[in-house]
Amino acid sequence: MRRARRGERGFSLIELGVVVAVIAILATVVLVGRGFMESTRVSKAVETVDTIAKGVAVYAGTNAGIIPAGDLQQALVDRTLIAADLNAIIPNFTFTITRVGDQAFRVVVGTPTAFAAQDIVNAKNDDAAVTGAAAAGNQATLNFDL
Repeated sequence: MRRARRGERGFSLIELGVVVAVIAILATVVLVGRGFMESTRVSKAVETVDTIAKGVAVYAGTNAGIIPAGDLQQALVDRTLIAADLNAIIPNFTFTITRVGDQAFRVVVGTPTAFAAQDIVNAKNDDAAVTGAAAAGNQATLNFDL
């Protein structure tokens, strides 16, 4: 039988433990980082919805408090109250704005996950202007009154 020399033996238990610990720390950093990125996108989406609501309020204010009939989203873009391409602001998020009454409108936010849609609804539930908010699948639907 041949005995292993001191320089030829394998890794010690401590060395293996250190390697496993480093890999676990790196995996945690990556997974937590992904959560922060999603959280940042949801926050940006909520800010965009707030900008849309303010734009509609300004637009209605110039029309005796009434939201004129027609393509509301295009009207806001034409008056530079919102960005021309809302859907390019945040990757994988889409925004649709529709008029549902003289002083009411709806914003539908398409999100990459159902969790993001629910986070948007939760963030806007305390908003006094929001009359109804619901998440269904990957969409958050927010109803506003002026």
